[in-house]
Amino acid sequence: MGYLNTILKSHIFISYISLIIFSFFLILPAFSQEEVSVEQKNAEIVEFFRASYNLGKYDEAWKIIKQIDEKNYDSETLLLIGNIYDTKNYPKNAINYYQKAISVDEKNYKAYYNLALVHSKLKNYNLAVENYKQAIKIKKDFASAYYNLGCTYLELKDYKKAKKSFINATIYNPNERKYFYNLAYAYKKLNKEKIAQKILKQL
Repeated sequence: MGYLNTILKSHIFISYISLIIFSFFLILPAFSQEEVSVEQKNAEIVEFFRASYNLGKYDEAWKIIKQIDEKNYDSETLLLIGNIYDTKNYPKNAINYYQKAISVDEKNYKAYYNLALVHSKLKNYNLAVENYKQAIKIKKDFASAYYNLGCTYLELKDYKKAKKSFINATIYNPNERKYFYNLAYAYKKLNKEKIAQKILKQL
């Protein structure tokens, strides 16, 4: 009898443990489902944010994205917020968000490029050069970055480096006439008038 009671008690204990485990697995999908729904909601908010941004509705876009905690912003979202601040002429805020975009994704060449553009506008030319170079390091065929890097070198009166940058710009985008005009100008500043004239005649 004592042995039978022991067996019964052990079966009850095992059943009790099994019930707890089974209940846990019933609850687990509910937690998972809730987590997925939050992620889905965030994804939808980001999508609406980008749609408003693309329509130029920056104030509306800003209100939409503020529904999500900033720690959940991806690099592209941070980049677009930086663009909004730049458009509204808040360069310090723009720089802040471009830097945040880079901290989330070090390969975001657009963030480096836009950061360089803001520094150029602020006449922080050395910082602009540094960030254009980073953008080019990630995207080797980035013609616009080469061109703007060349323009920055013109501001620094480094005509040799400007010439090299403009040459690269023309290689990666030979259809942009202004690249050739600036290349001719760089040659002219280097006292190579004949080469400058030859470039202009080919346009």
